Amino acid sequence: MFDSILSANLTEIKQAVWFTEIPDETIKWIGHPSIITRIPQFILSVVVICIGAIAPVWTYQFAHGLELALIPLGAGLFIYEYLAIKSITIPGTNFQIGGRTYVITDQRIIKKTGIISRNTLVLRYANIEHTSKTQSILERIFDFGDVEIATAGTGFTEAYLDDVRDPKRVAELIDNMRSRTTTKEQGKLQESSSESHT
Repeated sequence: MFDSILSANLTEIKQAVWFTEIPDETIKWIGHPSIITRIPQFILSVVVICIGAIAPVWTYQFAHGLELALIPLGAGLFIYEYLAIKSITIPGTNFQIGGRTYVITDQRIIKKTGIISRNTLVLRYANIEHTSKTQSILERIFDFGDVEIATAGTGFTEAYLDDVRDPKRVAELIDNMRSRTTTKEQGKLQESSSESHT
């Protein structure tokens, strides 16, 4: 499952303005929040559009055209909710609008959020103390949930990868990358200490 998600989004991520690739870095996973969490908002926006379209016909009159104003309002709500989850790349550019994107590489974790303004959080594995996952009953049924990442020194959760599919596997991937990084760093320390003794 991860391979199909990765290949579909790899080119898009590498071309994104907010992503700067480090030499010898390998992207292991790319994700977005599950769309299931936004279903109530999507339904509300469709209802608003329908009321705007049907109310004037149903009442046989236009009350100052206010009902028709509900159509763009509903469409706007729908677009806003979509952009809260997914990014849209403007054709012919590397500019992306909206969404939350999570990228796990062999060197770091990147969380990009924002619809108009953009926030990018980068966590290196050396700073990660532990990961955990949380799922409600509904999230367990549909196999999505939150992955919490706590950093060393604070003991507090530094980042949430919200509403990701298969959170257990995502948390395991982060733990595997973290243990590989720790093993590599310990090997480098041992090499440097043995070189200094000779």
